[in-house]
Amino acid sequence: MKNKIELIPSEIKYLENVKLLLQENELPYEDIDVHFANFILAKNENKIVGAIGLEKYNKVGLLRSFVVNKSLRNEKIGNKLLTTLLNNAIKMKLEKIYLLTTTAEKYFLNNGFQIEDKENLPYEIKQTKEFKGLCPCSAVAMSLGLDNL
Repeated sequence: MKNKIELIPSEIKYLENVKLLLQENELPYEDIDVHFANFILAKNENKIVGAIGLEKYNKVGLLRSFVVNKSLRNEKIGNKLLTTLLNNAIKMKLEKIYLLTTTAEKYFLNNGFQIEDKENLPYEIKQTKEFKGLCPCSAVAMSLGLDNL
């Protein structure tokens, strides 16, 4: 039987489930409650099986906490989450999305993101907890302009 995946806006009742999913996948989770209102969740029946978050800073955003349950990684859930997040970012009138990754560089390159020099990132992104310490120094910085989407 095929999984019935539903994308839903974040709800505070799912915060701990998302933190656990991030923790199981060795991703930062400590500060997601601050921006949890801008998360999109993938739900299979009553279980959260994926999430993606957005931190908004003026005209730029930081994509973070992008996770899909390991057993469902070939179901295109990540693509649906990413597309929904980018559409939301466009509605918010953001111009560019940034991210830091240690494991998904190829995935994001395949989805139009480009590698960025960390020194050239906007001030707002450099001030985030993700940039200042939640992500390791080895993380790759990437960006996607939203004007052509």
